[in-house]
Amino acid sequence: MNLSVNDDKELDKKIEEAWLLFKLKEYKSAGKIVFPLLEKYPANKQLIEIGVSPFIQENNTGQIDLMLARINNVDFPDKKKITRELRLASSLNRCDYKESANIYSSLIKDYPEKIEYKRGYAETLLKLKLWPMAKKAYKDIYSIKDVKDKFLKQDYHRAVEEGSNGLITDFLYTHAPESLREYIVKHGVLVWLNKRLRCTFTTIMEFYSKRALGNSSKVEEIIPGHNVTVDYFFNEIFDFSIGWKTYYFNENSYHTPYAGVQADIENFHSKTSFSYDELVRNPIEGINKEARMDNFSSENEILFFDRLTFGYLFESSFYRVNSEKNDINGEGYLGYKIKNMPFTSLAVWQDPYVSLNFSYLDAHWDKSFVRANEVLDFLEDEKIFSGGIYIEKAFTHFFSCRATFARMYDWRRDFYSTLTGAGTSFWFRDYLKLDVDYEYLLNAQGTLGTGDVQTIRGKLKILF
Repeated sequence: MNLSVNDDKELDKKIEEAWLLFKLKEYKSAGKIVFPLLEKYPANKQLIEIGVSPFIQENNTGQIDLMLARINNVDFPDKKKITRELRLASSLNRCDYKESANIYSSLIKDYPEKIEYKRGYAETLLKLKLWPMAKKAYKDIYSIKDVKDKFLKQDYHRAVEEGSNGLITDFLYTHAPESLREYIVKHGVLVWLNKRLRCTFTTIMEFYSKRALGNSSKVEEIIPGHNVTVDYFFNEIFDFSIGWKTYYFNENSYHTPYAGVQADIENFHSKTSFSYDELVRNPIEGINKEARMDNFSSENEILFFDRLTFGYLFESSFYRVNSEKNDINGEGYLGYKIKNMPFTSLAVWQDPYVSLNFSYLDAHWDKSFVRANEVLDFLEDEKIFSGGIYIEKAFTHFFSCRATFARMYDWRRDFYSTLTGAGTSFWFRDYLKLDVDYEYLLNAQGTLGTGDVQTIRGKLKILF
């Protein structure tokens, strides 16, 4: 093709043809027209924009950097703006969100009317986990009642929920077999100390009740306590948390330090935690025997094609009781339990969100002595296959519902269980969130006893 240009009219024609090809996503054909013209007209703003746009659309970092070098020594209208947009695209493709946020900030100063820059800045702060700044950035652009885009609403609410100071009330009621009733109420205050450091103070009141049945003793206890958690959002990849729980029981205080780390890298998510000397409530008889445990947990998952998730959970727990309450041999240590659970999830629909979920739990309690289960029974062996479906639908910007159904089979003990659950989330503007969930587990045969288990949970957040 002969691309010689004799006048401005011919140049305009070629530019128009290239724009048309670009809009049709015929990037290579558009490039065959544009790049030879750029050799002759290196300062033509339209040619530069067409030449740059395909690389931005295709996330081609290498070509973006070449274009930056190419136009570096050329003067043309809006050079500063286009150069920054190229650097912005390059930094986003490299996941260098700190640089992206700085570029967005400079573009907003020069072009405050550009909503796309402000939204991009807010989204970048979200990726950097600078929650209070992300909240402010979103609220500077939108009022929640004006947000129509589904994914924007999710990001807006996430920024508000994570980036706000607030008051939290959490209620859990469990109706389990063999007359077991559990009530747990928590009240908390959440405070941001700076842009990366958050502290949560929580008071706790737990009530447990169970009639004496067979060899098990009656349980009737109220356990107050308090908890302090500090979360440090180190960067866009790592979060760290440390905390200290204290419970008051039988005229004694029980202290549980704990720590955790969370990592998010592209489509990979990892969460690891450890707690020491946790008061055992499951089985419930652990309260009477002043049982404690140390627990280590690590969960990792990876997402493919934005639909398919593979994951693995590993957990180890070390059990002990007050040796004076071990009527078998007077030992305090009861052994340890190892759990391994691979799982997978397939998102088959996005709106409503529908996923199919499968898992396999293999757990074994290595008892410290043969009759340890007569002191407390933590279930010696579990081999549980589980499959189910999860559905979630957002009906408006302030109301969503979810439901789950799962069927489980314990191969080791040869019984089936069925889990059915439903829940809802309600936002009042952007300063109050209420979550309510109900679950019914049919034919449970675990540490809670043999029979059906019902659970009701509510959580209220007031944000400011």
